[in-house]
Amino acid sequence: MMLSRLLVVLLAAVQASTALAQPAVFNYPQDLQQPSAELLSTTAAMSEVTVLRGKFQQTKQITVLSRPLISTGQFMSVKARGLLWQTVQPVKSTYLISPQGIKNIAADTAIPGGGFSQSLGGVFSALISGDLLTLKQFFNVYFYQSEIDADWSIGLIPHKESLIAKGIASIILTGDEYVQAISIDEVSGDTTKIVFSALQTEPATLSSMEEQYFAK
Repeated sequence: MMLSRLLVVLLAAVQASTALAQPAVFNYPQDLQQPSAELLSTTAAMSEVTVLRGKFQQTKQITVLSRPLISTGQFMSVKARGLLWQTVQPVKSTYLISPQGIKNIAADTAIPGGGFSQSLGGVFSALISGDLLTLKQFFNVYFYQSEIDADWSIGLIPHKESLIAKGIASIILTGDEYVQAISIDEVSGDTTKIVFSALQTEPATLSSMEEQYFAK
């Protein structure tokens, strides 16, 4: 009897923690045939930016590891061209992420994965630039904006039939004028949080060195 009661208590605790863990943004689904004015305004403002530069800190928690993996670096998002992602610590690397896929600049090679790599490249570029047309191809979209300030959250759950759904369970973007953080829950149980800082939209043109990255 005591064992059965204990199991009931544990089950109730798990259900309660799951309910608490469900982010509030997923209570606000969007009809993308008629998206809210707030969502349209938010993504329109993001997509108007030609070049966005900044720094990032990425924290990845892998289920089989007790400590998270932390990396830092800088990025540059260029409208209609893609995302340059440069990790500085702990290991230097440079990737070009675009709808064509993910490319290791140093090795001058594409990341294998076929359609999944291309889908992921397009999605990650769209996350930074607020490309709603691309996002709705792959995700059910949710949106919440604070009534107190301009802070907003966009929740994304992959369409079941999409390639993205094989690896990603959900994504949450949070921000104000621009995306400030991205949280990714993977199907495997692994999680990733990326926090952005020092965001700048000027200069709006690329230097000759920056241009070379996108020309590769």
